[in-house]
This record gives sequence, C-alpha cells and structure tokens, in this order.
Amino acid sequence: MPDVLIERGVIHQLGGLLHPVLNWCNASDISIQSGACVDCSLNISALPCPEEFSPFVPARVQHLHCSYEAETGELVPGCNQICGHVPTVRLAQFGSITV
Repeated sequence: MPDVLIERGVIHQLGGLLHPVLNWCNASDISIQSGACVDCSLNISALPCPEEFSPFVPARVQHLHCSYEAETGELVPGCNQICGHVPTVRLAQFGSITV
C-alpha cells in the first residue's frame, strides 16, 4: 500500500493489522546483599551497594551488625545498607504478532 503525504508528515500504511503480545509469563528472583560496612555517621545515601545492586527505597540499614577498620587501625562497629537486585527472566510467551 502506498504512503500518504499529509501536511505535517507521512502516513505509512500496512497491509494488515499488528496484534501485540499481551501475555508474558515472567519470573523475578530478588537477590539481597549487604553493602560495605562504613561509619554510621555517614549519610544513608552515601552507604555503598555492591555492583549491580540498588538500595531499597526507603533505605534499609543495619546498625552495628558489622565492623570496619577505622583510621586508627582498630575494628569498630559500623553500618551497612541492605541492597537488592531483581533480574527478570522471561519464561514463556503466549500469543504472537500476526500481520
């Protein structure tokens, strides 16, 4: 079918209808990991998460459940942020696109 030129662009015509896929069956598996142990006086947003992990919103922080090495070299109680990673795995597709 030919394209139609209009005042503000072009209308592209298709020879049939596109039917979108509406039903997906996905699975998500949440991985939870603690970030590095740091000084509890730091701002919560400054607490690091491991690579590919994100902080929960609102932030979840463990207080005094870990220890880190202070500038003096001694181990002192600290805080770490609980972080999550949610990869989505597409399991199956029901339906198809037809033209």
